[in-house]
Amino acid sequence: MRQIVIALAFWIITGRAAYPSANVQFLPAFVALEKGFYKREDLDAELISVRKAVTAVQALIGNQIDFIFSVGC
Repeated sequence: MRQIVIALAFWIITGRAAYPSANVQFLPAFVALEKGFYKREDLDAELISVRKAVTAVQALIGNQIDFIFSVGC
């Protein structure tokens, strides 16, 4: 079940995912990348650091990335 949830949650990731800051809130994404969870589900994920969330949204709109990791206030 957990594998299905992970696969569905990151289904739209075909390559690049952006995160707005180096923060502990995004640690699970890096752990999953290092442990090979994405590859095990046939996902080729790349995590890209951007300066701020606005930049990530602009990259998403411009089709330069596929997914944004963001945390609301």
